Amino acid sequence: MSFKLVDTIRGVVLQEFDSRELAEKALSHQSGDAPVELQEDAPAKKRVKKAKPADGE
Repeated sequence: MSFKLVDTIRGVVLQEFDSRELAEKALSHQSGDAPVELQEDAPAKKRVKKAKPADGE
């Protein structure tokens, strides 16, 4: 999973982190008035190709 530090007013990703601990540490270093939040991204799901039916002619 990846974690993002996002500016909520501009909708801009400020930083991306691999662990929640690092993201929370960075969030704690932001000023109290900063409109910044922590967002969690789930990994992209793998798409599975459907098998084509064989023509039995």
